[in-house]
Amino acid sequence: MKKKCVLLDFDGTMADTVADIAASVNHAIHVMFGLQYGIDLEQCRKTVGRGLRNELKDSLIHCKLDFNDDSLDRGLNILESYYLDHPCDHTLPYEGMVSALKTCNDLNLHLGVFSNKADQILRIVMKQLFSQVCFDYICGMSPSIPRKPSPAGVLRFINEMGIEPDCCLYIGDSEVDWQTGQNAGVETRIVTWGFRSRSELIGMGVSSDALIDTMDQLESEFRRFAN
Repeated sequence: MKKKCVLLDFDGTMADTVADIAASVNHAIHVMFGLQYGIDLEQCRKTVGRGLRNELKDSLIHCKLDFNDDSLDRGLNILESYYLDHPCDHTLPYEGMVSALKTCNDLNLHLGVFSNKADQILRIVMKQLFSQVCFDYICGMSPSIPRKPSPAGVLRFINEMGIEPDCCLYIGDSEVDWQTGQNAGVETRIVTWGFRSRSELIGMGVSSDALIDTMDQLESEFRRFAN
C-alpha cells in the first residue's frame, strides 16, 4: 500500500490566529509611531497569510503611515519579538481540528504543516496547541524556502517524505494555498472557516468542488484519501 501524506497550512486552516497577529502588528505600530490605534481584526483577516513582513507592510499602508525598507525591517523585528512572547494569548485550534488530525494518525496518514508563519513561532504554537497529534514534518518560513504560492515548500515535503505528488493531499484556507497546491501539482482542498469566505474564495479562482465547509467534511476527505 502506498504511503500517503497530508500537508496542512496553519493560520486559518488549523487555528484562528488573527487576534494574536493583530495584537503583534499593533504593538509594532505603537513602538514605531507612538500610536494607540492600528488595525482591527477584520482588516488583519483580509491580509493575513503572506508572512508577517507583508502583514505589517499592508497594515502600515492601511493606516496611512510612512515607512521605507529599513523601518519596515525594524518594525518586523519588533513585531516578531512581541509575537514570540505572546504566541497563544488568544489563538486556539478550530473546534474539532485536533480530533480530525488524530483521525489521520489512526488512518496512518503522515501529517505535515507548512506555513508562511516564521518557523520559530510556528513550532512554539504547534507545541502548545497540537501536542496530542503526531506530525512528521513542521516547516515555517525560512530564507531557504520561497514564500507561498511558490510550490517549493510543498515539493520539499514530498521529497522528504519520499512520496509522489499524487500521494499528497494539501489543505489550506486561502487563494494563496489554492495557487500553491496547483503549482505543486497536488490534490488540494480549501476550508471555508478560515480567513476567506466561500464567496471570496470562489471569486479568487478557487474551484467550488475543492471547498470544505465543515470539520465532518474534512474528516471524510481524510478517510477518502486514505483508501
